[in-house]
Amino acid sequence: MLIQTYRKTIFYLLLPLLAISPTWASGAPGFYQFQISDFANTSSTVFPRTTQTGDLIVGYAGTQLYGSQATGSFTGSPTMSDGTTMTLCSSSGCNFTTSNGILNTQLWTGLSPGGTSPTIAFNTTSPGQTIGGSAFELTGVDTLDQIATGEALNYSGATLTSPNITTTYPNEIILCLAQEANPIAGGNHMSWLNSASSNWTPLAFGNQAMAYLVAPSPGSYSCTINLGSGGAEDYAITLVSFYAASTPPPSACDVNGDGAVNVSDIQSEVNQALGISSCKNDINQDGVCNVNDVQRVVNAAIGGICVTTP
Repeated sequence: MLIQTYRKTIFYLLLPLLAISPTWASGAPGFYQFQISDFANTSSTVFPRTTQTGDLIVGYAGTQLYGSQATGSFTGSPTMSDGTTMTLCSSSGCNFTTSNGILNTQLWTGLSPGGTSPTIAFNTTSPGQTIGGSAFELTGVDTLDQIATGEALNYSGATLTSPNITTTYPNEIILCLAQEANPIAGGNHMSWLNSASSNWTPLAFGNQAMAYLVAPSPGSYSCTINLGSGGAEDYAITLVSFYAASTPPPSACDVNGDGAVNVSDIQSEVNQALGISSCKNDINQDGVCNVNDVQRVVNAAIGGICVTTP
């Protein structure tokens, strides 16, 4: 009888939501275009599409600092023909040198003025040398969230896996970017995404690798790249994510973490209150999941504040 009464109480809480269908967060970021620039101090060909105002431009390149295939060190930020100011981010993952001192990768960002098909040039102390350079235009994001860069030295394995990152917001766009040293001589080139990363979208592979993923919910992510046959090589691989600065912080009432508070979250909270699933979302922080927590989620789903205090 007590359980029936409890279920009835939860049912009445759900009545305002019975006519509401699940909604998803709007304005999800997207990948717009990319361009490759493989020669230092040399402008790329023009971007394939006209840029959009306010889009995020991400520049990424690697250079070999010494050895028979040395391509020199970077001298400042890349040059965009449309005047976009490219800034090197402050994280160590944005300016990474392998522990043997051979390979350096850098990542820059800038906001596009839009309206043109620009070129990009990566500047080094050895003009005209082959480097791995690329630029990406991302829509709906403007702020770097997470970045991690790893290395694999004198490596001849079959796959190359990035470090993990844990994103903060729903619908972040993540780039998987990798470089190999000795780009002219070759070695164990990167051939394609591994099946473990089948949810990623591949862009280009060779002496550099590029892929992207729009991550629907916050969580831990990595990517894995297949390597072709060849000799041992040095690699650097970066995973970096971006979000919109206007993105609100995650709500405790977004029980399923999809970026919106709606009937799906209420159903999940009801299941926890009834013991059908384990109690993972104690909204009012009183140590149990019950009708009080369901009420908080209902209030938030119909436009109220998600109250998390007891």
